[in-house]
Amino acid sequence: MDDSSGETIARCQTLFEECQDAIAILTRDGRVLDVNQAGLDLFGYERKEIIGMDAARVLYSRLDDLHRLQSDMARRGSVKDYAMQSRRKDGKPIDCLVTASGWQNKDGLRGYMAVVRDATAQNDTEHSLRSLLRMSETLNSASDLDSLLDALVEQLLELTGAESGCAGLRTSQGMSCGHFFQGSKVVPLTYHCAPGVGWAGWLIKHGVHYLTNDAAHDPVILPEVRERLGVRSGIAVPIVDREKDVIGFFEVYNKGGSAGFTRADLDRSLAAAQIASLAIHNRLLYQNLLALAAFSQSLTVTSDFDQILEVVGSHLEANFKRRAVIVLPFNGGLTPRFSSAEFVFDEPERAAATWSWE
Repeated sequence: MDDSSGETIARCQTLFEECQDAIAILTRDGRVLDVNQAGLDLFGYERKEIIGMDAARVLYSRLDDLHRLQSDMARRGSVKDYAMQSRRKDGKPIDCLVTASGWQNKDGLRGYMAVVRDATAQNDTEHSLRSLLRMSETLNSASDLDSLLDALVEQLLELTGAESGCAGLRTSQGMSCGHFFQGSKVVPLTYHCAPGVGWAGWLIKHGVHYLTNDAAHDPVILPEVRERLGVRSGIAVPIVDREKDVIGFFEVYNKGGSAGFTRADLDRSLAAAQIASLAIHNRLLYQNLLALAAFSQSLTVTSDFDQILEVVGSHLEANFKRRAVIVLPFNGGLTPRFSSAEFVFDEPERAAATWSWE
């Protein structure tokens, strides 16, 4: 063997060892002759463990995958980007794309070289995109806001692998919803959070998501929710409109299995919040048009001034999701003629109203 052949072999060995994709060299009967470092990392074995193993135990989690690959290799001599599922030493499945071809040494003994690329992340991304598209279609076809929010939670549980969750809208008093989902089961539980109270109230105050995988020691979660639903981990996400105002929220609890929520779960949840925002906006726009028509009609059928103020104030409260007050001039000053429940028209409020009036 001349020096050039030695250099070629050395370059091939370096390429084999430093390749970022897993490479396995197999005998004709499917025994492992060698695996590069990327392959050891992917499958979770030490080199001394994997050499000589039956490739069916390493590369294939299902025998039918192996049989299909062997059949195609026998018929065509090679395969490219062959989708199959492998399994790590710890039992975790891995979605893979396999490119393989036959090889022959100087004695004529045939075998195979397989390049295995981990496609789990790619498949997860494709699955998430399909789920989000399906969510958009479902939410935008909902008949009312309650149905929209229920559908949002159901699809979020599937999207994130969570065990339970809830969703609600912002009211003039805070965030509110009337029930939770545990799987497909509806759990009646009134959930009301004033600004700054509980995860949902925290969202109003801060306007960003909240994630914890240690709910047992979390200082923000409502104890009743933690105890009633057995919350171990959770993600809470605000639903914001185009003006960046928080108009609603959703929360999901307890990632399936022992693992906590991941960055990927959060990214999917944030994408879902954008879809929900648009769907809620469209539904609210339709409802507001109906409310405006009813509001106009109600003003034409009454001549009682106090009743007119009640209609106007209730309309402001319902559509702006804030406590409302209507003040009118009286005896040289301003006096409230309508105010929302629990609204206190104190001196700072009076001074602000007077400044605006003047």
